[in-house]
Amino acid sequence: EYLIPFSGKDNVEEMNRNKEKYQHENKSRKAMFLSELWGVLDCFTDQFNEVVADMYQKATGFRPTEKELANTDKTAWQKLIYQAFKMEKITNQLPTFKIIPALAGAMRWNTNRKYTDGNDTIDIMHATIALPYCDYFFTEKELHTLITQDKLDDIFQCITESKPECVLERLNQL
Repeated sequence: EYLIPFSGKDNVEEMNRNKEKYQHENKSRKAMFLSELWGVLDCFTDQFNEVVADMYQKATGFRPTEKELANTDKTAWQKLIYQAFKMEKITNQLPTFKIIPALAGAMRWNTNRKYTDGNDTIDIMHATIALPYCDYFFTEKELHTLITQDKLDDIFQCITESKPECVLERLNQL
């Protein structure tokens, strides 16, 4: 079952159905992270393979043949990145592959939480863009809690606040 392409608002009914449907598959937060990680990596299969083909062309001067492509493991890069995360060899490298599965997994792990406003994907994307590249990230309470629980603010050295008085204090310090 595939989700339709993202259009700016989450399909909360489908997300809640899938959350319940697959709830039994992950027995720990780490297992949930790895499950979400594989989902994110899977979205990049074509891009990974295009990069490999470009690297091959740069090194040899030729594009890989159809036969060479057919004999290639199309998920080798995903498997490598997945294993590196599983073995905890990656910290703040590859931020997209750290932040999206961490936040999405935390949302799915909380069995009492329901998707309601259709903004979860956008919230995750905002955090994914901000945490590794900004000094400050001001957000709402729930996302702030998820970020700090997984110490993503510390990992990416991005001060994250949600309380208006704390945001104002940080701004005044600048």
